[in-house]
Amino acid sequence: MSSVVIFAPSPVLTVTVEDHPEEPEVHIHAGGQGVWQARMLLRMGIDVTMCCVLTGEPGRVLGHLLED
Repeated sequence: MSSVVIFAPSPVLTVTVEDHPEEPEVHIHAGGQGVWQARMLLRMGIDVTMCCVLTGEPGRVLGHLLED
């Protein structure tokens, strides 16, 4: 099986608020080009290692999101 290493120096924490009739919904995701590439490669069955810097509170949240 193939494996890939992705260098993503600055993944981003995306926050989306969707307006619904009952109440707004807040969605938090890991984003950025490196994260997108890693997701696509994983779906193709390729082992992926992503190298990035995760610091502070946003980094802790991103770490959990990336593991999922």
